[in-house]
Amino acid sequence: MQRQSEPPEDRAAPQWATSLPLFGLPESFTGLRLVGDREVSRWEERAHSRVTSGTSETFGLVHGGPPGRPGQSYLQVLSSTLPGPEPSALLTAEAERPEPDTSLDEAREFAISISLDGNPVEFRGVRTAAVWACSTNLPGYAIAVIGIRWPTNDLVLVPILDVMPYVEGRNAVIAERRRQASRGS
Repeated sequence: MQRQSEPPEDRAAPQWATSLPLFGLPESFTGLRLVGDREVSRWEERAHSRVTSGTSETFGLVHGGPPGRPGQSYLQVLSSTLPGPEPSALLTAEAERPEPDTSLDEAREFAISISLDGNPVEFRGVRTAAVWACSTNLPGYAIAVIGIRWPTNDLVLVPILDVMPYVEGRNAVIAERRRQASRGS
């Protein structure tokens, strides 16, 4: 599997570079694409006289939305170092968004097969009426998928080698929010 390469310097800042394999919806999806959640953290563990340290990274790509707008449907695909995020923690984070129907009431576990780069992969997760999150660990990385009012049937994820459409989508959403804010003041 190919790794994400750094976008050209004149079009995107280095913060969009990652060594994680990124996945998203196929080109047939014509809706909004934007960079999603991104986190890099360094950790250190001390046990007896031994010190272990490392870095964990998560990089998300969003389809639809954008997140945080009431009533919007969106799908976020997160790639992360192992161990990946737990679906229950992802569901809890989504429930904190200002959405009227993202309650965690009656959350239940589920399993789903998602086509990942043409191969069926089993994911396990947690779902409510409007929100679901699932994840799987693969050799060297983890993939998690979060859906808000997004169907789970026939989900196909493909490798994303160019993040620029996602960066441009993010920039367009930010520009629109700034225009709205300047009209409101």
